Amino acid sequence: MKRILRLRRRTPGLESELRALRPEPRPELVHSLTARVEAAMRPARRPYRRLALAGALTASVLVAMASVGGFGYAATAVRQAAHAVTSVLAVSSDDRAIEVSLNAGGDQYQPGYAWGDPSRNHAGPPRLARQGGALAPPLVASCNGRTALVKTTVVLDEQAVLRVSVLSPAGKKLLLSRNGSRVGGQLSGKPAKTLSYRVLVPRALRIALRIPCSVLEGGKTYRISFVATDPDGETSTLKVPFRALVLTS
Repeated sequence: MKRILRLRRRTPGLESELRALRPEPRPELVHSLTARVEAAMRPARRPYRRLALAGALTASVLVAMASVGGFGYAATAVRQAAHAVTSVLAVSSDDRAIEVSLNAGGDQYQPGYAWGDPSRNHAGPPRLARQGGALAPPLVASCNGRTALVKTTVVLDEQAVLRVSVLSPAGKKLLLSRNGSRVGGQLSGKPAKTLSYRVLVPRALRIALRIPCSVLEGGKTYRISFVATDPDGETSTLKVPFRALVLTS
């Protein structure tokens, strides 16, 4: 032991020299390792607040949709779209029926009026009548330009798909102009021989039809044909006559 101490006293600079020669890490490596250690020791952030905020927003949106019947409208829209395809495929290409129930009349915005709801329908075919009945004044379609306008109001007592067309004296369907025509709501688009409207809210419906004057003859009697089919498939038909009046200059 004394020999070792004497050796150390004889070489006092050996330890200092070894310390000086030992390898040192680069400063960049030290900083990188320090940052990793600090990040690992830092407690993980819990996204409870973000999750709570997202949940609150989702709940508010769902409540808002439920309060205005959003879910019912979405489901009704899907059913109506499928029915529209079926209706158009069921008629001949010459008939050219047009389904307008999704953008006319506003029935789809009424909460609680789902298609086929038993509380909105009854047994037997729908009752379809012209407002005023036999006491209603006769209809006249006056031609003074390119189209003639004929108006009436019909009353429907249950949900139904209402198909409207105009028949010639020989019973042939005439082409209707959708610009200016109305079946529950204002229509626009290409001409058609049948206008189809799904009535979710039973009520009196205002009907306004524009007919090209080129297909009308003055003094002749024509008929507006209404065909109402309820959710059970039962059908009622109503024909309202009108006289064409062609004005000559």
